[in-house]
Amino acid sequence: MQAIVTKYLGCTTTKLSRIKASCQAASLTVSYAYDLNIEENHERACALLIAKLGWSYETHGETVCGQLPDGNYAHVFKKD
Repeated sequence: MQAIVTKYLGCTTTKLSRIKASCQAASLTVSYAYDLNIEENHERACALLIAKLGWSYETHGETVCGQLPDGNYAHVFKKD
């Protein structure tokens, strides 16, 4: 099982704000959705990476997340 870490990437002169989701298997960067709050943006990036990897909530379980001291978020699978 792998943990997914999401990180906020602020805007630059050429790119708008983004969220990067990464784990050992892959990574994905998505545009920041300004209609969502910060935690929802991190959850969205995590869900999109899970979909990209073809992982299933049925086999892996739901994800829970928490903020790390550096401001990033860690997402882990919780299976009953």
